[in-house]
This record gives sequence, C-alpha cells and structure tokens, in this order.
Amino acid sequence: MNTRSEAYAKIQTFLQSEDKGLLLTGTHQFIKHKLALKVIADSKDQSSSILFRANSMQNLSDFFERNSNIKTGKGYKLGKHKLYFDTINKTSWKNTRSAYDFSILYPVDALMRNEKLYKDILTDLYERRRINKIILVSLDRQSRI
Repeated sequence: MNTRSEAYAKIQTFLQSEDKGLLLTGTHQFIKHKLALKVIADSKDQSSSILFRANSMQNLSDFFERNSNIKTGKGYKLGKHKLYFDTINKTSWKNTRSAYDFSILYPVDALMRNEKLYKDILTDLYERRRINKIILVSLDRQSRI
C-alpha cells in the first residue's frame, strides 16, 4: 500500500467486504497497526471488540506508548470500542474472550521463523475464536506470507 490515505481506503474497503482476512504491508512499520485501529474506530458507528495480538507484552507497552502494564483479558477504551490484548504466547490466550469483531496480529513476520507456532496462532484466530475480521500486519514492505 503506497500512501497512508491509500492504505486507509483499502482497510475501509476490507471492513465493508465479505473477506475475513487482510494482510497489511507497507513501509511505515510503526504506524500500520495504529492505522488499522484508527480505521476501525472511524468506520464503525456501533461499539465493537478488538483483539490485538502482539509478539510480547513488553512490545504492547512500546507499541501503544504506555508506561503502565497492559493486562490480558482487560478491555481498554478506544473511543466507543473495547481493545483487548494478548500475545503469541498461548498462555496469554486463556485470559481473552472467544469472540471479537476484529483482530489485529502485529507483527506477523515474527511468526515466520516457527511454522508450528504460526499455524497454531492462525488456527486460533481463524477457527477457534469467532472473529469477523482479521488484519495481519507485516513489518516488511512486501511480505512473503
């Protein structure tokens, strides 16, 4: 996706489509996950639930520039929406709900080194949980996923 406005429009189109998943790539590695959250917050009039899955809890604090400890299973306000967090570590999954309107996995590239973990995470998001829309966010400009 070339520019931020083009990416915004493509994410909006995805949210209105029948597609279940979107791979978000591009050059601004520290902005893409925030852009996806912004599009959801801007595009959805009704409150929704969003699962944000990261590679570690420490990275969540960095991604969201929070000094406080983010906890799994707790809903954080994002406008009228609720944002929940867990990690690629399966033990964090027991604290999060089984159904969400949206899920964002960031960074998906970290999983490519471990095929079993990658499959487990995608199976959890696409099959075990009831998630309407899943956004996989890549650090790379052109992902090999």
